[in-house]
Order: sequence, then C-alpha cells, then structure tokens
Amino acid sequence: MLTPKMFVAGNSDAQLVEGSLMGDRDAFARIVKRYQSLVCSITYNATGSLSLSEDLAQETFLAAWKQLPDRPGGTGGRADAQRQRRYDQVGLTPATAAWPDDSD
Repeated sequence: MLTPKMFVAGNSDAQLVEGSLMGDRDAFARIVKRYQSLVCSITYNATGSLSLSEDLAQETFLAAWKQLPDRPGGTGGRADAQRQRRYDQVGLTPATAAWPDDSD
C-alpha cells in the first residue's frame, strides 16, 4: 500500500505534488521551501515592497494548496508556481481561465 510519505522520498517536483495531492503537508512544505524565493522575487518585482511581496507569496502558496484537488494536469514545480502567481496578479483562477498547457 502506498502512503503519502512514500512520495516525499523521491524529491522530484512531480512526486512532491503527488504527495501533496494525497494530503501530505510535508511534501507541500518542501514545494514551498523550494519555490518560496522565486515567488517572493516575482511578487517583489511586481510590488517593490518586501512585506507585501511576502504576503502575496504566502497567499499564492495557500491558493495553490487549496486548489490542488481541482487542478488538472501539470507537474508542479517552477512553471506552475510562476503560472499561479501570474493568475493571482490578474485575479484569475482555474475556474475562470483554462490552465495553459506546458508547451508555452
């Protein structure tokens, strides 16, 4: 029988996303740790405010956690973190906009 913890050991983005989909908060925490500086950089570049950029990054990861069960396709990782931040900046969600394929 597979458990969420089995996916974390692999350490790839896809395995961490799979673990997260199974409810493993540790797997999602590793995704956050891996991409936190990237998302903070994007939000800082957009706002020019360190505290606001950190708040927006936190909101981005919270939105990603809440949307995991509803999100089709994708492998997680850098491209998905950037895509999520772009959607958040313009107020879109997967419910209001189709997720682009990974060929962009």
